[in-house]
Amino acid sequence: MQQITAPDISYLAIAPILIVLGFACVGVLVEAFAARERRWGLQVAISAAALILSGGFLAYFLSSNDAAGGPTGRTGVTTLAGMVTVDKPALFLWGTLLALGLLALLLLADRTVGGDLRTEVFPLFLFALGGMLVFCAANNLLTMFVALEVLSLPLYLMCGLARKRRLISQEAAVKYFLLGAFASAFFLYGLALLYGYAGSVKLADIATAAVGTDRSDTLLFAGLGLLTVGLLFKGSVGPFHTWTPDVYQGAPTPVTAFMAAC
Repeated sequence: MQQITAPDISYLAIAPILIVLGFACVGVLVEAFAARERRWGLQVAISAAALILSGGFLAYFLSSNDAAGGPTGRTGVTTLAGMVTVDKPALFLWGTLLALGLLALLLLADRTVGGDLRTEVFPLFLFALGGMLVFCAANNLLTMFVALEVLSLPLYLMCGLARKRRLISQEAAVKYFLLGAFASAFFLYGLALLYGYAGSVKLADIATAAVGTDRSDTLLFAGLGLLTVGLLFKGSVGPFHTWTPDVYQGAPTPVTAFMAAC
């Protein structure tokens, strides 16, 4: 009987991700069991605590590793069976996303700006932010795809949560969902081609296969092209940005600000 070896996990390195996603799950429980009149304050407090705690763990991890000469440089800390690499670029992006997320939370919590929003927006906001954090530290294409979907699915719902402009908001959500599905299909097809080319979804293995090999580069360039198209769609980068005006116009203002900033 073959023994199963548990992967080595650095919980401190991925603490910001765990905190954001964990508090998002707490927000879902609040929506299910808390009284309606108490939900808004509880959700704002939960979201703020998630961002502050994540930022604190991020600062602690960076300072402790720098003081000890730890591996936060070029190589970083690779954990979760090689799926995530936490290095200095990832830490910088995490800090930027948490700061932008805090600003977006201020808009979401301001009833004069987002007064027509429902309290479900707060756990969805945390799930989307958690997907962004995972994407920044992804070490293989499959993790990147899952992170993109964890990011995108809550945004589809957030676009349709406006009450005063319900029809326009729901139209924006449907448009975003359909075009996001096309973008995900492009990304996934490119992932499959690159896996067929390199025999692995790890970024390092794909780079190694692309250098010093006599195999055909057709799969490589086709896969990279499809990946690029999918990412440009997701990032609303021209010429794949035509969906942006309709979605941004129909989505609630705080949600639009969050999508545009992050």
